[in-house]
Amino acid sequence: MGRCIAAVDHGGQRYYLEWSTVVDAPVSRGMILADFLAHYAAEYGRAGLRNVAERIDRADKCGTSSRDGESFAELIAGNHAGEDGTELTREQIVDHYILGKPLAKGTTWNPDDDDDAREFPLGTVLTISDGRFVDPDGIGGLYEILNFMTGDNLYTHQLPRGMRECKPDLLRQHPVLADIRIKEILDTMGAKIDILSAAKATEDVIRQVVADAVETIATHVVGAASLRVRPLPIGDHVAIDPIREAVEQFGGRVVVVEDGGEQ
Repeated sequence: MGRCIAAVDHGGQRYYLEWSTVVDAPVSRGMILADFLAHYAAEYGRAGLRNVAERIDRADKCGTSSRDGESFAELIAGNHAGEDGTELTREQIVDHYILGKPLAKGTTWNPDDDDDAREFPLGTVLTISDGRFVDPDGIGGLYEILNFMTGDNLYTHQLPRGMRECKPDLLRQHPVLADIRIKEILDTMGAKIDILSAAKATEDVIRQVVADAVETIATHVVGAASLRVRPLPIGDHVAIDPIREAVEQFGGRVVVVEDGGEQ
């Protein structure tokens, strides 16, 4: 779903806000209808306004604009709207996102004090959060972090799904990652992203460009060359038999080769 509109009643007034199902939290403050429509127009332009009336109508009827009729109570179940990614109650969401009250201070996750956390190179973490492959350890590094976070033993064709499952929690663990765009960093360095796929670029040139970009991010944005990462919460990863998932993805084109009992 990505984003939906939520309708929340408080003090005899109805408020509207945008909710992201990626981070499980509001991505706008709560506003009365006129203010929300102005916000929506500024955010999405005329094209976005074409279906906003329909979405508002669904939100008025059900509590959210979700086409499956999801209520606001169902939407916020297990949310991560708190300052440290903790779950907020409906009252706390109203207080903070509609009334503008500061969030109560909770216990912020400290990766240095978490025995379950493990340190990974920044490039490995960025490969998941940004989507561009900048892992200094190659595909092996990606296998390592995804298997650690999911507790699974993923096959190659399962890596994209593992990345999608891990990204939201990585952004909750390290919010600084949310605004990092590898391409923008390369552009500011004077190196266009096209060099990464250019035929004339040697492997050493590509590696150096990537390494320089990650080093720039480590020095000027994150402040560290590596980050400690914790495993996913229970339920955030779905374990699927790799052969069955391959068949679902590729149909009859799957060939399983066995050699000495290993596959």
